[in-house]
Amino acid sequence: MGVLNVWTGTEWEPVQGLKGNPGEPGAGFTASASHYPTLQDAADDVAAKGGGKLYIDEAPAEPVILDVPDGVYLLGRGSGATVMDVERITSSGSLTDLPTLAGTVARHSRTLTFAAAPAVVPGDVIVLHSTIDGSFNTARPYYRAGEFCRVIGVSGSTVTVSRPLYDTYTGGATLKVYKVNPVRTGISGMTLRCTPGEHAVRINLGMDLTFDDVVLSGTDVSHITLSRCYNIGIRGVTAFDVNPETVPGLNYGIMMLNCQRVRIADCDLETRRHGLTMGGDNSPASVPNRDILVSDGRISGLSSVAGVCGCNMHGNSEDVHFRNVLMPAGFNPSGDDVTVRGCEIESAPWGSFMSAMEMLGTNFTFEGNTFRLTRNFPNVRGGGYMLLDADCVRSRGLMRFLNNTFESGPYGSDGAAHYMLHILVNHENVAGNNVLEIKGNSFRTSQAVGANHYGARVRTANGGTGFDQITVTGNTGNMPVGTQATPVPMRFEGEGFGAPAFVAAKGSRYFRKDGGAGTTLYINETGTSTWRAV
Repeated sequence: MGVLNVWTGTEWEPVQGLKGNPGEPGAGFTASASHYPTLQDAADDVAAKGGGKLYIDEAPAEPVILDVPDGVYLLGRGSGATVMDVERITSSGSLTDLPTLAGTVARHSRTLTFAAAPAVVPGDVIVLHSTIDGSFNTARPYYRAGEFCRVIGVSGSTVTVSRPLYDTYTGGATLKVYKVNPVRTGISGMTLRCTPGEHAVRINLGMDLTFDDVVLSGTDVSHITLSRCYNIGIRGVTAFDVNPETVPGLNYGIMMLNCQRVRIADCDLETRRHGLTMGGDNSPASVPNRDILVSDGRISGLSSVAGVCGCNMHGNSEDVHFRNVLMPAGFNPSGDDVTVRGCEIESAPWGSFMSAMEMLGTNFTFEGNTFRLTRNFPNVRGGGYMLLDADCVRSRGLMRFLNNTFESGPYGSDGAAHYMLHILVNHENVAGNNVLEIKGNSFRTSQAVGANHYGARVRTANGGTGFDQITVTGNTGNMPVGTQATPVPMRFEGEGFGAPAFVAAKGSRYFRKDGGAGTTLYINETGTSTWRAV
């Protein structure tokens, strides 16, 4: 091992045993890896002394295999200064069984009553986990209901948690309750040259994790994998991978598996398949991904496989929010309760800029974004494709497209139909009482306006209905939903090609714009498919 020294502020000093600032992650014993035969020895000694910061200057000569103990945070001199070859860095917490709940605890409750007094104290994190396959989302068996809860009070068998519950839970054989014995760790200020075939960094059952100023490249699996972790901060992380796409198809930058309370900011993730993915692990305490904010970064991918986008969500996700993120290789929205604001989203290498998958509900808000074609898209999907299929069973949702810009440039469909936004209700299982609002959007297309050329299209198939209210107002571009539209009367104000034939609410206005065929204003006075020319 090279000379690895302690960072004390403005100088590197060969000093061991310095104290960190109280309250900082990893505060406590501070050591330099240069004082130990191996990096593992250094990490183990820091942990034995109560945890703290382990500083790494010059990296070991051989690729690192490291099991990081609880409470040890790895710090380098900066991603441009500390460069380390890594085979794998791993760390794992554990679970302790707790008594099941006594009876049913309602959604939005903050009080849990157990069948017997649980061995927890304020500050502990517990997990509620259903063992019923598909209990959160039927799209895959391992999408099971559950969530993390932070304890703030204990009185006998009653526990108070810090935030309202996402779901309702009933005690019994199918509900497991665990206390998390977490591993707390982090990596900051270094470049990691990773190894193909390995998860470069994998943390299981972690808490209070920090990743800052880290550059990773080289693996065809995942650069950072976090499984069943709680309270994660990721900032200034770069991941880059140009390895050939693997089977079963990993090649990820950051992989979030069943994690909750996550903040990801200022990251640049560009890997072969997904720069960022939110998915599931088929393990005890595998709960949905929730309470996630992704902001001010770039998330991309290089895959040309149809449906694969650089920024990816799976159906076991909700309460996820994107702000000011550049997605130059498309976006896969999924799950429920998702907001996307101020983002730039461009075509994936296979064509579309957005392709929804495994939607659990319709609570999706897209506001103030720019959606841009950078190549032709598949005729069967559209530029942006929102598929409400058999697993979309939540009702009373609100799907909104507000004040977005859809730009086609010189590109369009590879077939006869051109839909910049295509919303398809594709199954009779799709729940009702949902509302769709398409308001104030600009649909800019270079293709000739004509039949089957729409800025937005909403249609149904296979017995689906889905939306009970639809509002299409204040948009520019060819807007009619066409002959396969849902029969629900729409509140409509817009323009399009040909005479209107779709069902519209009373008072709806339609401006026919046929170029050489002339223009006509129509008003719907009956709330049917009958329009009167004005």
